[in-house]
Amino acid sequence: MEIHYLGVFVLTLVGFTFLYFGAAWIGNRLTRLSEGQLIDERPLKPKQIQIEIMYSLLSIVMFGLISVLTAFLVNHGVLHVAWTVTWWKLPIEIIALFLWNEIHFYMCHRLLHTKWLYRHVHYKHHKSVTPTAYSTYSFHFVEALLLGSVMTTVLLFYSFSVVSLLALPLMSIILNTLGHYNVDFFPGRSIGSLLSFTRRHSYHHSRNTGNFGFFLPYLDQLFSTGIKEKGRRTP
Repeated sequence: MEIHYLGVFVLTLVGFTFLYFGAAWIGNRLTRLSEGQLIDERPLKPKQIQIEIMYSLLSIVMFGLISVLTAFLVNHGVLHVAWTVTWWKLPIEIIALFLWNEIHFYMCHRLLHTKWLYRHVHYKHHKSVTPTAYSTYSFHFVEALLLGSVMTTVLLFYSFSVVSLLALPLMSIILNTLGHYNVDFFPGRSIGSLLSFTRRHSYHHSRNTGNFGFFLPYLDQLFSTGIKEKGRRTP
């Protein structure tokens, strides 16, 4: 099947824009309705949300360019996508993509915290010291290209179905936006609990180190890069 580049680019822009603003709207509604605990009480910087939206829209354009590159590689037989769905394989593929997203994000995030890349690239994301629901894609364009390669790189190893591939950005935006809410929906849980993912990422923003994982705490635990409640690394 021949993929049309302009159509892929436009659909990526529309899809990610809808997911970005939709997830932010839902997150803000949940924040108002929930009885969760505010994590970082420092006020937002002047025009922080407007700046976050501007950088996020630029990141979405970068995602569109990556989708065109991916389509080019599929059209030329370098990468392969399964256009028919084997329904019993679908949940397995989605779980595999979820786990790959965790591994890919952790590796990229550790890389972005090396001295040169942090100073020239990742610092833009950390301008949001107090994260918001709009911080999700607030990146330097290089970071957007790096993190946006998650789908392209996994296709080097396996021909996932198009349905499971479409599920990946949906999972990612939901969890990523939740991680930037700055509200602990389950206060009292240990920092290593699965339900403490928002607190872990808020600590990462406020301390600029540690907690490099996406949603799961296990890679930070494995490589001793987690942050303790008092700011020390976990053993």
